[in-house]
Amino acid sequence: MTDPLQLSSASLPPPHTPTGCYASVIVQGDFAFVSGQLPRKDGTLAVRGRVGDDVTPEAAKSAARLCALNCLAAIERALGGLDNVAQICRVSGYVACTSDFDAHADVIDAASAVLVDRLGDRGRHSRTSIGVASLPRRAPVELDMIVSIKR
Repeated sequence: MTDPLQLSSASLPPPHTPTGCYASVIVQGDFAFVSGQLPRKDGTLAVRGRVGDDVTPEAAKSAARLCALNCLAAIERALGGLDNVAQICRVSGYVACTSDFDAHADVIDAASAVLVDRLGDRGRHSRTSIGVASLPRRAPVELDMIVSIKR
């Protein structure tokens, strides 16, 4: 399958620095809580629009993969490396889409595949995929997650 965003699975992108009053990752006890990550590439939103309208399902899957890589980049920075991840516990995926689009799970599954590819069984997780009317900056996909930390 061709990736319209030409993502490299070999390296993670630089982590995004929040512009609002929040942190990319909060570590509390044995868990890291990752804020919602958009499909940013080279500091800018790589895809804009709604799935089923001006974004194709394939482009949305590519955006979801980019969101997953951005989550991993934030985790890597917060924990000092992905080796410190015990398990990706929970992923919430949001898909901005038209009211008749019903393949939310297929879009978010592309992100799940990135996590399993990068972390093996530590990347398997519980998940919710939700269709919404809009997301920040007109992004088609957003992911957040909860991660358990190796101690």
